[in-house]
Amino acid sequence: MQIIYHLSSFLLYYPLVMSVFWLIGALFYYFLIERKQTAIDYNKQREGITFIVSCFNEAETITATVTNISKLSYPQKELIVINDGSQDDTADVLLKLKELYSFQFIDLKQNQGKANALNLAAKKARYNYIMCVDADTIINDLAPYYMIDNFYTYENLGAVTGNPRIQNKKSLLGKIQTVEFASIIGGIKRAQSMNGYINTSSFAHQIR
Repeated sequence: MQIIYHLSSFLLYYPLVMSVFWLIGALFYYFLIERKQTAIDYNKQREGITFIVSCFNEAETITATVTNISKLSYPQKELIVINDGSQDDTADVLLKLKELYSFQFIDLKQNQGKANALNLAAKKARYNYIMCVDADTIINDLAPYYMIDNFYTYENLGAVTGNPRIQNKKSLLGKIQTVEFASIIGGIKRAQSMNGYINTSSFAHQIR
């Protein structure tokens, strides 16, 4: 019974304690870092970024993602798209997109997993900085500037993650996800940053 009591206490208090911890950390991040961010200097010299998109059955969303990345104002960039053995029309859609935009297209006939696809594309990257993007993601035009500038500000930085936001907020699920991403995921990432590290990074990495 003692074990059950302690376990139930842990399950009750752990989320509460961690919620307070993440909230305080996020507030510190806002006042000490986020609030002091300055406007983007577009004339500043920056290294190029390789954007990598791994696709598996993403025929309905990949067009918007490729179009978005191709039209970003960031001057030095390349795009590598990997079709990871999709069973829908993803490959055909990407072949048509290649007629409109310039990007490397890797067509894997068998699904080998997202990690393998990203590692394969990373070996073909032209630039030292890599930004991994989901096949249903739209990137804010300012995001690459802000993200790569962190590498110049903090010399010991190894990776940067973005601030994900939900586009479709009309449905109830969309509204719930908006709250989740803003208050939970965003808050946790900000609080972890105050420790000098984050547990997971889903966007930009330095590979040199």
